[in-house]
Amino acid sequence: MKAARKNVGSLTELRKKAEKKLMYGVTGAGTESIRPLEIEHELNVHKVELEMQNEELRLTQLQLEKSLDNYAELFQYAPVGYFILDINGIVLNLNDTASKLLGEHKNWAAGRPFSVFLHSEICQDDFYRHRNLVIDSGMPQEIEVKFIKKDSVAFPALITSTIVKDEEDHFKYFLSTVNDISERKEQEQKMKMALSKEVELNELKSRFISTASHEFRTPLATILLSTELLEKYNEPDDEKNRKKHFQKIKSAVLGLTEILMDFLSLDKFENGVITNNPEYIDLVSLTTRVIEDMNIRRQPVLYKHADKKQVVYLDPKLLRVCVTNIIGNAFKYSHADSPVEVTTALVDNDQVLISVKDHGIGIPEHDKPFIFDRFFRSKTAEAYQGTGLGLNIVQKFTSVMNGHISFTSVENEGSTFVLQFPNM
Repeated sequence: MKAARKNVGSLTELRKKAEKKLMYGVTGAGTESIRPLEIEHELNVHKVELEMQNEELRLTQLQLEKSLDNYAELFQYAPVGYFILDINGIVLNLNDTASKLLGEHKNWAAGRPFSVFLHSEICQDDFYRHRNLVIDSGMPQEIEVKFIKKDSVAFPALITSTIVKDEEDHFKYFLSTVNDISERKEQEQKMKMALSKEVELNELKSRFISTASHEFRTPLATILLSTELLEKYNEPDDEKNRKKHFQKIKSAVLGLTEILMDFLSLDKFENGVITNNPEYIDLVSLTTRVIEDMNIRRQPVLYKHADKKQVVYLDPKLLRVCVTNIIGNAFKYSHADSPVEVTTALVDNDQVLISVKDHGIGIPEHDKPFIFDRFFRSKTAEAYQGTGLGLNIVQKFTSVMNGHISFTSVENEGSTFVLQFPNM
């Protein structure tokens, strides 16, 4: 009713405008000419009314066409992919962004099931459930799937779907927008890795405090006890006992030094201050000094250099840390009367090999995959002093020197560790 009254009002206004255009005087005309003039007037008014209505319709049509063009541009050039689907999930239309996401022309995609653009059967099943949920609930829904391009490259996508209905509230079509969320997923992955690393660092700090407090306590107690006993051995006949306790103190101090070196080396590596600075060094001299410094128990050592050339081009500081840890472990985990076999060699003058073999406790098979992990200690090594950092540091330093570490081991029979470096 309101619309009808509005139309009547509009026509009345239109008539008034038309009459103004056709104003003419009838004053002075004879009464016999009044009727024809009235008819002519009415016809002219209707003619002008029709012309004005046509003009309004033309302007309205132009506005509608402009609006349609604007909506078409919004649809075609939107920054997200638009897919219009029928009730069965068949693609009726798609915009340019959707075509670019697929890497295919729009004509190729139209008429195909939307599910063929999903990476796997799992994604297809997920989208089928997603589509049913949108239809049943009548509410927009979101789902993350793997979308697939023409070249079979998959990428993560966020699909948001809704139902569009006609004037009578019946299903018209299914609208799904597709967003490439590769960058977002990459940032999420980086955040997860950063969080994981932070958790790992916190765990390492806790293990460091626990390990340090335990490992420092034993040698310090040994030093304290031996110092107290030395105060009692003042007689000439006590020389043997004094030497024994001096040896214990030296051994404890060496153990503390090793622990500190492990922690300092790890800290330097984590802070990125470890760099490879090679120079020409005598491999035999360095290895011999390490054996002498480490072998406090005077354990039998069989050292052999299997080459005439002794000079190599390696970083002396990093190499010394690696060799010290490997030889130190051999001494630590084997009996005092069990020989340690150390071999150095140059292979074809471009590879440096350092092999350390012991006949000690060995490494259980189930512990081998973790032997280079930080703070890891094999069950068979728990009775021996150590931080569980030595082999981890050796692996890291060897890597910095572009080298490689490997090992073989049999429980209760011994282990052999081999360091290999390029002799640049």
